[in-house]
Amino acid sequence: MLTKLKGSIKKNKQVMNLFYRCRFFLFNNKVKNRGRGNKVVTNSASAKACTILFNGNNNTVILGESASLRGCLIIMSGDDHVLEIGAHTSIYKSNIAFEDHHCLISIGDYTTIQENGGISAVEPYSKIIIGKRCMFSVDVDIRNTDSHSIIKLDTGERINPGKNIFIDDKVWLGAYVQVLKGVSIGNNSIVGIRSLVTKDIPSHALAVGVPAKVIKTNVDWREERI
Repeated sequence: MLTKLKGSIKKNKQVMNLFYRCRFFLFNNKVKNRGRGNKVVTNSASAKACTILFNGNNNTVILGESASLRGCLIIMSGDDHVLEIGAHTSIYKSNIAFEDHHCLISIGDYTTIQENGGISAVEPYSKIIIGKRCMFSVDVDIRNTDSHSIIKLDTGERINPGKNIFIDDKVWLGAYVQVLKGVSIGNNSIVGIRSLVTKDIPSHALAVGVPAKVIKTNVDWREERI
């Protein structure tokens, strides 16, 4: 009887969503809502000691099935932003920030982001797309903007607009790597420790340095040592 009851509860989506939402707040997570129409979709994710701050309207945070967040800070300033964190993705003591409006940050399934990571999507309709099964070490910083304006004196034109960032599946970013605006990194590539990525990196490549340059091609990587 008890087994049947548990089974019927698990099949009831409304009941399970309520359970996951209650569990989210039991584990010292906080949602500070300074706007309207903001929502957090927890699914079966496990979050502990995280803070989500909404400074605007109609923003959405979607946590994938069995995702794991620990000590993270998510700030959404502005309207109509979306954060998608994939299934089984793990993020530890990192910050994710939005400004302006209609920005998207999407992090694929089974990706891991270690301590002190930072991802910032700023300027209207900006996108930062991170693929599946990526592995980011400590202190990785990804930002699609210079945050401030550089102006041509003769025309008054701004010459440094934000640009989207695309990181494909199974990319390994070493400790202290910085990824700047307008960059694409191809699948199965590696970026070495303390590198500064300012230009595209192809698939199956190893890049290092400031700025990062490709030093090997036709390579792959595994998480386990062999």
